[in-house]
Amino acid sequence: MTSVIRCTFCEYNTNMYKEGVETDYVNVPIELMKKATRDSITKKEPVWFSCDFVQQNSHKNSLLYDNVFNFEEVLNTSLFLDKRQALLYKQVEVNHAMLMIGYHKQKNKITKWLVENSHGKQGSNEKGEYYMNDKWFDKFVFEIVIHSKYVDNKVKKALKTKP
Repeated sequence: MTSVIRCTFCEYNTNMYKEGVETDYVNVPIELMKKATRDSITKKEPVWFSCDFVQQNSHKNSLLYDNVFNFEEVLNTSLFLDKRQALLYKQVEVNHAMLMIGYHKQKNKITKWLVENSHGKQGSNEKGEYYMNDKWFDKFVFEIVIHSKYVDNKVKKALKTKP
């Protein structure tokens, strides 16, 4: 079910021009986010996204991979909650924004995303890019900002409803 939620921290997450405006969000399944992101990138339109940039991030290798560090094997225990629980219990947080600018398909499935870091070249390769695997997207990407032409009518309708 698609629903609209109003940002609970809107006073800190607004357009800064003249007091800002409240931000409305539509909760959608991750696969819908990925489809809209893919469709936008295919049309050469980058996608702004927010994430938890500190999770499973190898600055040295410019990688955002869900298994870049194998803590679970070393410690012989599962460390990560599912995405919902991780948000509720503050294991993850929204702390960075970047652009998705490309993707790689293998056997008709996206396996990797190309990301342009908003910090430029700092902490990444010489182009300021990171390579994100699709599972990292699942776990640590929380919001995207995308043109409405890339979402279906159900999402557009949800945006018009009162939270």
